[in-house]
Amino acid sequence: EDAFGVKTAGFRVKTFSLLHAALGNFEQRETQEGYFNSASGFITQPDVRGLFERHTTTLKIHAFTQLCRDLDLGKQYQAHLRAQLKPHDAKSQAELRERYTRHQKA
Repeated sequence: EDAFGVKTAGFRVKTFSLLHAALGNFEQRETQEGYFNSASGFITQPDVRGLFERHTTTLKIHAFTQLCRDLDLGKQYQAHLRAQLKPHDAKSQAELRERYTRHQKA
């Protein structure tokens, strides 16, 4: 569909690494079978010319999106980053501040 909701014969192509896709999570509607076009699938990493091969797997797109949604890796990663970059205890805060200052001076 285009921006006006009119079905078109074209495709909008997006290429993400599996990690990038998993961290971004998916909306509930994106986990439904048939949401993505049947031509959607997994590919090898594109080479310097942008060429890739289709990666054959039994994992279906809707199953991958549902798994990502269930695991909510993006939320877990954000929590990990917060714990590392905004520690609660004074000792860890001082250590982080010292490392940051040292890095800025380098």
